[in-house]
Amino acid sequence: MEINLPGAADVSVRETLRGEIACVDGLIARAERITDTVRAVIR
Repeated sequence: MEINLPGAADVSVRETLRGEIACVDGLIARAERITDTVRAVIR
């Protein structure tokens, strides 16, 4: 349940962004691993 206090929305937005950023970081790390694997296979 949302609590309508000044700054409460700010906190939830910040938490959401933190989750999104962590997700993007995970995707980038996975893409880098895939790229490394492809490079190793090509060699």
